[in-house]
Amino acid sequence: MTIFTKDGLTLVSELMDGAVMYAGVLPNRVAGREKIISVLKLLDNLYASLTDLDRRNTEVGELIVSQARLFSGEKVTIKIAGLRDRNGWIETMTMTHSPRAAMNVLSKQLLAILYPGDLAA
Repeated sequence: MTIFTKDGLTLVSELMDGAVMYAGVLPNRVAGREKIISVLKLLDNLYASLTDLDRRNTEVGELIVSQARLFSGEKVTIKIAGLRDRNGWIETMTMTHSPRAAMNVLSKQLLAILYPGDLAA
């Protein structure tokens, strides 16, 4: 996922320790820098390919729009918005996937990895 290594633009490296992420692929928020990074790495492994379409970095936040291809061949649009606190650290991050059907597939896959055996097949 390009948010881990970017040409001068940052996101993961600018997450504050107490950052919070809201993602449509998860039922609850993810709290804490290390937990957010862990979830992002898991998601990265669920994409067959990922390409950034647009990136904007400002003093108030960062917006990333990407196109992923799932291993099923389906294309997914991912939108990530990171909002900065007054010191410039990303404190809140939101992530959406569309279309919704693809988001639901990713959600099931991610939850099965995070909570093996807890979900009905």
